[in-house]
Amino acid sequence: MKKILASMAILLTASLTFAQSGTFSNITSSQRSDGSGIVDIYYDLSGTEPSYSVYSEVTFDGGSNYLLLTGVSGDAGDNIAPGTGKHIVWNFGAEYANQHNDMTQIRLTGSFPEAWNCGQPLMVEHSAGIVAPVNKTVSYGTASTNLSGQEKCWITQNLGAGQQASSPSDNTEAAAGWYWQFNRKQGYSHDGSVRTPSSSWNDNITENAGWAPGQDPCRVLLGNDWRIPTKSEWENVDNNGGWDDYYDSYNSVLKLHAAGYLDASNGSNLYYRGVLGHYWSANQESNSDGYYMYIKDSSSHTDHGNKAYGYSVRCIKD
Repeated sequence: MKKILASMAILLTASLTFAQSGTFSNITSSQRSDGSGIVDIYYDLSGTEPSYSVYSEVTFDGGSNYLLLTGVSGDAGDNIAPGTGKHIVWNFGAEYANQHNDMTQIRLTGSFPEAWNCGQPLMVEHSAGIVAPVNKTVSYGTASTNLSGQEKCWITQNLGAGQQASSPSDNTEAAAGWYWQFNRKQGYSHDGSVRTPSSSWNDNITENAGWAPGQDPCRVLLGNDWRIPTKSEWENVDNNGGWDDYYDSYNSVLKLHAAGYLDASNGSNLYYRGVLGHYWSANQESNSDGYYMYIKDSSSHTDHGNKAYGYSVRCIKD
């Protein structure tokens, strides 16, 4: 494991940057004035990995010796995703009562995988917000294949899916994952009755644009090297795989299945989960239509449809 470090005086602010893959910044700490002895630590974490392990340590001798903080909660421990406003709560009064002095400092330590290879699980902690619709920790299966025309890494379940589909007609929410409108990074989950989030649906997407990198949920949720496949890549996958229906797509290394879709009018209705599969490509057909991969029990091909539909997303890595 490689390490990232940053330290600060307990009542002062410091921002140190050193690491190839991860960076701590905007670190602050303050002890509460209510007599509880609790210390609040805030920090921002940026990096190219989908998650990090973050630990905090304290020194009472100016840095000669550090002790791992155990009485902490919040954004500390494993699977901490990059983001701003991370918050660690340290019960200093309970763990090290009466040990504070002018040489007290807190140090944040972060670790990230030294190497990750396609074929290994990709663990991602999704936090509800402007991309992920709900909090969810997912272990994505991955596989390397040249079906697209070049050797690429793919996730083998839908973005947001808690598990790989058990069959081409798997109609469970766990296998379906989340749905996206074209060139929009907000994802939506649907339990069969209710869409989450229930707001922010655009029923009229008309713009001369393919899927922008900054809007690509694969890139935002999994890392900068991940993206939505192009129309050509889907065509190559379909042709090279010899797909004729969703039995072929599911029996392939990608395990593509029929996850259904959300209606374009308001996104509230879920249709054909377990019957039809629609997977966005990064390319538009027109101002109002985007290309997608289409599968069902008797057909498999690329097509185009209203950008306002909520379709599934499968991710590829360069």
